[in-house]
Order: sequence, then structure tokens, then C-alpha cells
Amino acid sequence: MIREQDKRAWRNFWLKVVPFLVAVVAVSVQCWGGK
Repeated sequence: MIREQDKRAWRNFWLKVVPFLVAVVAVSVQCWGGK
């Protein structure tokens, strides 16, 4: 079972990782898509 503490840790983890991934994708699209 997942403890509340683990849930909080996972949420904090995703709150940090998701914006980072979005930024990486945005930069990649600009670099490869733009001329």
C-alpha cells in the first residue's frame, strides 16, 4: 500500500519533473521546428 507520506513525495516529485519536461519539449520544438 502507498502511505500518505509517499503520496506527498510523489506529488512533489511530479510537480518538479513535469515543468522541466515541458520546458525541454518546448526548447526542442523551437530548435528543430524553427529555422
